Amino acid sequence: MRLVIFSFLLFQCFACHPPDSGRIVSTGSVDITTVVQASYNSNISISTTDTSIRIKSDGLPDHNTPYWGEGHDMYEDFPNGHHANVNTSMTAKNYTMTIPTHPAGSDDHEETSLGPIGLALNGVPIYNDREGGNRALDALTLTTFDNAGAHPGPGEDYHYHVTGRYTTMDDANLVGFLRDGFPIYGRQDVDGSYPNYIYN
Repeated sequence: MRLVIFSFLLFQCFACHPPDSGRIVSTGSVDITTVVQASYNSNISISTTDTSIRIKSDGLPDHNTPYWGEGHDMYEDFPNGHHANVNTSMTAKNYTMTIPTHPAGSDDHEETSLGPIGLALNGVPIYNDREGGNRALDALTLTTFDNAGAHPGPGEDYHYHVTGRYTTMDDANLVGFLRDGFPIYGRQDVDGSYPNYIYN
């Protein structure tokens, strides 16, 4: 069964640490290097050592969004009832995430911090279920999301908070990886069933 579920909102991940810390908690038995290299889009830079995988991205989406701005080839309107947030544009950033080649669970669980907790396969950062000021996502914030479940922050940093048309829509798709090296999948298991557990 899938270990991590990209549910409607992301709540916690295991042993997560700042993206550039390079800290590896422990070593598991499964090497994810080949999966990571084969799964990320070709515009994402991946380098490896025996113990870690470094993923670099500019964070810009490879799909339609109103945050590209009218006149852009990948512009699309907001979903019905949604609108731009105060941050109406997005710019390229320099994201680097180092994950272990052999991820392992940890007894030292901690809540995720604000900012990137993972990277989607297209290089867009994945954030948790918190917004600036460390507040839970509220109804008003949700209306600033595009069809991908994303919006840019104050630094014009486009990021996903929830599932959407371009990540996963009630399926078993691989979405990306968290900072601890564990994968993020859609809501279903590979056999189409729904797992009856969520790790907290």
